[in-house]
Amino acid sequence: MRVDKKLAVWGAGLRGKGFIDYIGPENIKAIIDNNPSLTGTKYHSVPVVDFETYQKDFSEYFVVITPFEYHDIEVQMREAGVYQYFILAHNPSEIQGYGIKNIFENLPIEYDRNACNIVYGAELFGTLLYNFLVNSGCEQVHLLPHTKGEALKKYKEVYKDCSIIETLDQTGKKEGNIFVTVSAMDLDLPLEQNWKKIDAFDFSDRIAEYENRDILKFKDAEKGKRGFIVCTGPSLRMEDLDLLEKNHESCIGVNKIYLAFPKTKWRPRYYICGDRKLMCECAKEISELELENKFYADTAGEMLKKQKNLYPFHAHVNSPDTERIGFSENIAKKVYWGYTVTYAALQLACYLGWKDIYLIGVDFSYTKNINDDSNHFIKGYSANKQTNPFSMEESRINYERARRYAEEHGIRIWNATRGGKLEVFERVDFDSLFNEKIQ
Repeated sequence: MRVDKKLAVWGAGLRGKGFIDYIGPENIKAIIDNNPSLTGTKYHSVPVVDFETYQKDFSEYFVVITPFEYHDIEVQMREAGVYQYFILAHNPSEIQGYGIKNIFENLPIEYDRNACNIVYGAELFGTLLYNFLVNSGCEQVHLLPHTKGEALKKYKEVYKDCSIIETLDQTGKKEGNIFVTVSAMDLDLPLEQNWKKIDAFDFSDRIAEYENRDILKFKDAEKGKRGFIVCTGPSLRMEDLDLLEKNHESCIGVNKIYLAFPKTKWRPRYYICGDRKLMCECAKEISELELENKFYADTAGEMLKKQKNLYPFHAHVNSPDTERIGFSENIAKKVYWGYTVTYAALQLACYLGWKDIYLIGVDFSYTKNINDDSNHFIKGYSANKQTNPFSMEESRINYERARRYAEEHGIRIWNATRGGKLEVFERVDFDSLFNEKIQ
């Protein structure tokens, strides 16, 4: 990928390394990390340094903050008076490394070399798109930042070679294209001006490579039936799984639900996972699961062995703006990764055509240390491996989105979890489901 100015990367973890692999180590000057055990090491010959070293030796480079939980890092940067940074989570899924590589070689947006082209948004993707349009021979390209204050001041200082404007009037034009490259489609445009606003943030529907046609056979495969999404909260009992098995219930299991298999004959008809960290650590176990249908996000890359019952789907990774997260009606094309695998499982359940969807093991509560055994149904679930933080508020917002989608489509989602704190869905007693049908 062509990058006009080299960058620094904050984060030597999976997301940081994934981003470096995506954009090319030749474009990265340094990697910043607060972990002292990592400083002094290298990744693809790029040195890992602490923040103080960055300030001393690499301060002229913009930083790409790669951890998904970036808020503390942003505070640390601003307290030090450092405003030259991009936040990776504010960029399209593809720029985060989730999706096709070399997106600019096959960018699925239309641009006119002779028209006035405005790039709205001074995040990383906006900057890259601006350079792409200029290098593609577009005669008039301007960058309209979405940032203000010190951040804008620093951006204009570092990217002074760009044609940066603050109002459309500065172009001297009354029409043209505006490519919105950040998670905001509410750009305020004067009504008398004939500007065409183009969503360049979520272009996943325009990428044919994302569609897995093998998944199409699951569309309405169980139309009108009921099913259970079995999650891994501490309320889940082996006896519950035995009851599901006895009654031949159709189930979707998630993540490490397979840890229950030595203790029960129950097996889910469908299995789904998507957390890249989990798939990286558990690729062998997931590949060896003898289950009818296993769905996994394409964030896994080649980590999982190819099998006839493995169905990769495109994971449209979270936007920090939860309003931009959708609910996919065609999981053969993409699944919105709404901060929790349960949200992906709900999209699968609706695609299967389930009329009544029951959640169990969704306790929706965690201790301060998310790796505590008490957060899951079985001891050793985390197995001394760091679990990704759980975003409670963002997950709740997406559960509400799933509920609205279900209501609009004549589907009922029930919370059959024993206890817990999830109150978005109407509750139902799990045991009663096997005595009488819910009307």
